[in-house]
Formats: sequence, C-alpha cells, structure tokens
Amino acid sequence: MGYGIFLNIPNTPGHINPTLAVVRALAEAGERITYYAGAEAAEAIESHGARFAAYPDPMPFDSASCPNVLEGGRALVRLTEQAMPLLEQLAATKPDYVLFGNCCPWGKLLAQHLGVPSICTTSTLVSTVPMVLGDPLLILDLLPLARIPTLWGLYRRLNACRAQLGLKPRNPIAALIDIFRNEADLNLVFTMPAMQRGAALLSKRYRFVGTSCELDRNRTMPFDRAWLRDDSLPLVYVSLGTIHHEKPDFYRTVVEGLRTLPCRALVATGPRFDPAWVTDVPGHIRLVPCTPQLEVLQHSSVFISHAGMNSLNESLYFGVPLLLVPQTMEQEVNARRVRSLGAGLLLRHNPSPQQIRSGVERLLQQDRYRQNAQRLAGDLRACGGAQAAAQAISALVGRDMATPRLAADITTPRTRQGSG
Repeated sequence: MGYGIFLNIPNTPGHINPTLAVVRALAEAGERITYYAGAEAAEAIESHGARFAAYPDPMPFDSASCPNVLEGGRALVRLTEQAMPLLEQLAATKPDYVLFGNCCPWGKLLAQHLGVPSICTTSTLVSTVPMVLGDPLLILDLLPLARIPTLWGLYRRLNACRAQLGLKPRNPIAALIDIFRNEADLNLVFTMPAMQRGAALLSKRYRFVGTSCELDRNRTMPFDRAWLRDDSLPLVYVSLGTIHHEKPDFYRTVVEGLRTLPCRALVATGPRFDPAWVTDVPGHIRLVPCTPQLEVLQHSSVFISHAGMNSLNESLYFGVPLLLVPQTMEQEVNARRVRSLGAGLLLRHNPSPQQIRSGVERLLQQDRYRQNAQRLAGDLRACGGAQAAAQAISALVGRDMATPRLAADITTPRTRQGSG
C-alpha cells in the first residue's frame, strides 16, 4: 500500500471531477490518497475513496473572475504563494508520490522538493507551441496579453517560491509555462489525441486517457426518467456548465429558437435559476436547475454546450454532435477543434434564435455530424479511462496495483432519431 497526496485547484469542478474515477481506481487498489481541494468537493472526494483535506484559509479561487489568461496566471501564482506553508507541512508526511492538477504549480514544487514521482492531471488541452500555432485566432487573442512587466513579476514570484523550498530557479519561459502546464514525470490528459493539435510531438511522459463516465455518480438525482427515455422525438440537451450558467438572455434565445422545432428540449439552467427569467415556455421544452448529464446524453441527439472540455468529452463519449456556444477563450479553442473534427457547429457568443434553430436542424438532418461524433466516441473509449490512468501511475511508482474493473454501466453509442 502506498501513500499519495493530490493537490488541485479549489472551487474548480472542471478540474476535479475528471480525476475522481482515477482516485477511486487507486483506492480500490489499496492506495491511500489525501486530496486537497475546496470544501464543495469534499463529499465527492470522500465517496471515491480518498481522504479530503481542506486548504488553509484563505485560498479562494473564482475562475469566473479571471476573464483572460493573464488574470488567471496572477490568481494561480497567488495561490502558490498562499500554499507554501502547507507544502512545508506536507513534506513531513513523506508521501510516495504527488498528484496535482495542471494549473497547480504548488503541486509540482512539492514533488520536486521531496524528490518523489510526480503525476500531473490535465483536464484541458495541453498548452504547447503546435496547439497555439495551429489556431491563428488563439494567437490574436494572446498577443494583447503579452505584457512583459507583468510576466516578469510573475516569474520572480514563482522563483521566490522555489527558493523557499531550496529549489534552483527556473528560466523565465519554463517558469511561466509552469503556471498552466506543470509537466511531471507522468502527465495524464483527460481527452483523446485527436483533440490535441500536435499530440504526436508530446513526450512519452504524456498519456491520453480519455474520460471516465461513471453513471453511478448521479443515479440518485431526482429526475423524470420516463420522459427522458421517450424517443418519440429527438432530444436536444442544453447546458452551459457549472460556472457560466447564469445567462437569462441565452435561455430565452434557446426557448425561442426551439419553440416550433419538432423535438424535445431539456435545458439545465443551474441552481440559481429564476423562473421569471423565461416565460411562456412551450410543453416540449423543460427548464430544470440540474440534470444527471451522463444519463441525459445517452438519450440526446444534439448537445448545445459551452464547449468546456469535460462536457465535450462526455458528449463525444456517447456519440452526440454538438452546437457550441463558448463563453471563454479556452472554450473557443475547444469549440474550433471540435468543428474541425466535423462533430459540431460553432456559434458566436450571443447567438440569435434563428441561429440556434438552424444549427440544431443541421445537426439533426445531416448524418455526417453524428457519424463523426460516433467515430470520436470510439477513439475516446480506446484511451482506457481511469483504469489506464491507474495502470500508468502503477508503472511510474514501481508497484503492482491490481486495479479492479470499475462498475460504470456504460452503453456504446447508439443511432439516434433525427428530425428529417
């Protein structure tokens, strides 16, 4: 039995949720994992077999308050500085290995300080030169953020953290890359190579493990499952994820766009939805605070999504084509990649009702989108998910982890009904 410490960003379900199945696989293999995150993730972490531990106060993080890469970098460097006293305490616990999210410089610092194997979990695309050069629009977005004085200040602050742990300074480029990438001895990427431009150029330390869709995580969620399984009309599922969902105008646009379309529509609005936001909702459209997303996707024909990586992976895992309405720069990069793979259509940030309707009609009527999504579903499943991740960790730490097969209850993509 080994002991691992997992350090992830507090208050970021998009970074934490993909790791939970891996934690469960490690726990079922007899590993002891202590997982540091925000208090909102405590129940999920404990239910997957790890011991939850809260960061010392204050270590708040609100990704919605980081409108661009530069502001996100500032926030992550600040968190690294705040984590330094904790790292000195954790060093005394002598873990066998350290796991950390790709945007957690403090996790990499702990592993380097202790000289133990390091495992980085990446729930986004890997930030590489080929990824940037392959997306000219991303280059245009990044150029205004290249503020040398600010970047130099972040570099000096990161090296001060390294010095505090007795580590040698990094060169400026390497140190700044560490804010968002944090390459480790083993790097688990929760998507498939097709999503990553230049995937073949990454070192052998990178392992694309796809996604782990655990249907049992939301089986107890109250929901009208009889309505969900009614296949008389194609189901259009709508969700903007866990962060950018307070969008009354968007929900009104969706209702108007789908008002006369022969379909059923399920709109996940988030827990703070006010019914007064949208009135005169027709009977074939349902607005609900939350949904068992994995179950819903199994019955969906189209997913209108913000293009967060987890939502993309889950949709493609079930072979569901996407109508993409990204809310951030990162999501725009994801959406453009899905469009280039032929599994979805991309709309502007504030689409019109007619654009919603025509996009859904196109995805329902043109089989090539569903066929491409189902082809990518095969690619995702072939990556191996949590089991492949646990086996890679086992090989890294030099111990045989006989990981039992997770009970996922997952079906293969099926052919869904279109409207034409």
